[in-house]
Amino acid sequence: MSVLQINFVIGEAGTSEPAFIATSDAFSPILSPTPQAYDVHVYQIPSWFAENSFYYDSFERNGTKYFEGEYAAISTNANDIFGTSADGRLLFPTMQSSSGEAAFMTGLERNSDIVFAASYAPLLQHVNSTQWTPDLISFDAGSVIRSTSFYVQKPEQRRRIPSEHSAVPDWNSLLERHKIDWLTGSDNQGLFIGSL
Repeated sequence: MSVLQINFVIGEAGTSEPAFIATSDAFSPILSPTPQAYDVHVYQIPSWFAENSFYYDSFERNGTKYFEGEYAAISTNANDIFGTSADGRLLFPTMQSSSGEAAFMTGLERNSDIVFAASYAPLLQHVNSTQWTPDLISFDAGSVIRSTSFYVQKPEQRRRIPSEHSAVPDWNSLLERHKIDWLTGSDNQGLFIGSL
C-alpha cells in the first residue's frame, strides 16, 4: 500500500492477457464460478476499520486474491454513512478516521499473501468543487493540501516490489518535476504493479 497509490493489474508481466477481478463483496453474493480475484470496496466509520484490522486473517488460502480497491473512513455516523456533513459525513479525513484506516492497513499488510493491493479512495478533490468526501488530497490552482490520511499512507509508499521496471521516460520527468514517487514492477506471481 502506498501514498496516493494507483494499483492496476494488466496481466502476466510481458503479456497482453488481462486479469479479471470481480467487483463485489467477498462471498456476498456467492459467485459461481468463484472469481480468482475480488475488488473489495469499503466505506465505513473509523471504529469499523480499527475493529476489522483482522478482517482478512481468517480468509481461506485457496488461491483467491483480493484488491482492497477502495477504502476510507467517510463518516462518524454508523447509521447514515453516506449522509450529509450534518449527519456525520466527513468533509476531510481526521485524526480519528486516519487512525482507524492505519489499523486496517496493518491487516492488509499482514495478509499480503492474499491481499495483493489496496487503494485509498477517493484520491483527489478540488476545494471548491467536491463530488465525494473525504479525499486523500485537496487542491486548487495554487496549492495542494495533504490530508491526515495522506500521512498515514506515506510510510507504506515504498512497498516491496520484488522486481522493479523502469517507468515510461516521459512520465519519469513529469513525476520527478512534481516530486511524486513512482515505482513499477511485478510481484512474485508476475503481475505488473504500478505505484504512485
